[in-house]
Amino acid sequence: MSYNQQKAKQLLQDGYSYSEVAESTEYSEGGVRQANYKRWGVDYFAAFRNRIEDDGIPSRLDVSDRFGNWFAGLFDGEGSFIARVQRRETYTALSFAVKIALRDDDAEVIDHVQSHLGGNVHRDERNQPSSRKGSADQLLWRMSAISDLCEIVVPLFDQYGLRSKKHSEYQIWREGVVECYIRTRGGLAGGSDYDDAFLQEMEELCENLKAERRYD
Repeated sequence: MSYNQQKAKQLLQDGYSYSEVAESTEYSEGGVRQANYKRWGVDYFAAFRNRIEDDGIPSRLDVSDRFGNWFAGLFDGEGSFIARVQRRETYTALSFAVKIALRDDDAEVIDHVQSHLGGNVHRDERNQPSSRKGSADQLLWRMSAISDLCEIVVPLFDQYGLRSKKHSEYQIWREGVVECYIRTRGGLAGGSDYDDAFLQEMEELCENLKAERRYD
């Protein structure tokens, strides 16, 4: 085996993605994938799990303490943790997200959040026939990419703790997000490592999250 082959295989064994290995060797991404499938047989997912357990989840959070504490307070009052398993005849979807909903006259607050954390913003039109009469339109900030949730939101709330009942909700939600992150190799591999037992665990987690939201 050549030095280049040895390096590529070792990087895979260390938990690096096909694209990361390609960037560090003379292989193309497709070439790394094919070589692993035909010759090396590295367990791609187990290697990534070991990498995360050894090195921790990489953080892309880049905010000041002032913003971090302010955002935690805002989320305590206006934020929501989302976890959902949707089973269909042809597929099963697992999704996680965080969101903040404010009146549209608080647009500057939503813009401030997005400028620091990313995510998406859209308007919830309340002047539809099904809406309550006189209710104001809302702006929704939402983040749902598993890589963003694990590498930005999790480090944020780990460092700037929630103080309301949402702290307990966060602990439940965090468990699912981290496991989903590992099983999708940081959001790069879709749901290819979602077996039925794992999906059942996530359905139970979703029910626990709903139960934690209920008032005693």
